[in-house]
Amino acid sequence: MSVNSVANSTSYTTSTTTSSRSTSSELGKEDFLNLLVTQLKYQDPLNPADSTEYVSQLAQFSVLEQMSNLNARMAVLESIAMTGKYATASVTDSTGTVTSVEGTVDSVTLDDGEASLVIDGTSVELDDVTSVYDYDRSDLFSLASMIGKTCEGYIYDADTLDVMSVKGTVAGVFKGTYEDYAMVDGVTATLDSISSDDYSDSEDELEYLTDHIGEEISVNITDSGKVVPVTAVLESATEGDDGTISLSLNSVKVPIDGIYSVN
Repeated sequence: MSVNSVANSTSYTTSTTTSSRSTSSELGKEDFLNLLVTQLKYQDPLNPADSTEYVSQLAQFSVLEQMSNLNARMAVLESIAMTGKYATASVTDSTGTVTSVEGTVDSVTLDDGEASLVIDGTSVELDDVTSVYDYDRSDLFSLASMIGKTCEGYIYDADTLDVMSVKGTVAGVFKGTYEDYAMVDGVTATLDSISSDDYSDSEDELEYLTDHIGEEISVNITDSGKVVPVTAVLESATEGDDGTISLSLNSVKVPIDGIYSVN
């Protein structure tokens, strides 16, 4: 008796049988065991199936169970191997809303044999992980030695490839997805334009900047004809006699690879 014939002959029982097991579009070891039991229950007593067929099906069930357990162990090992690395994930909640999660994989939790990652304090299923990057904590500790020192480095515009040198005090360091950065305070720069979402071209630039002292803004700064976008905390803004506006910015992200002087 084939598996398909068993499934067809017992399809009527699903409407009268209540099961607490969650439904799935994939057949698991419980499904095959239920099919085998049902096959035994509803076989024709005048024409019973060959016992060797049952032995074969039991052997297949044993192999299926071992493979299922092996896959579960492999998933746990794979999750543990991600600990300490930088990962991104797309998590879908019960309403269908997709949320992006990224950060360091802090730990792995097990719930009924199922492994989940804890990314920046958020529990994420292994299947939701979209990418994983090496995250060497020792590198971060070495970078932290720059905090409090004066550095000079380059920032750039990824679209135009304009490069500009900035100088300031390192207030912190962090590892991004693709680059490591120093957060530099006290960067002086000349304003080219304001690109913050809440800014309108009809507004007076200096008035807008004065109203946003101590807040994070997005601006384009210029030097020697080059223009580079920056998102930073505005410390001060002053207008010169020639109409140019000078800015003092904190928390400017400077790529570690672009730093050429630390004192």
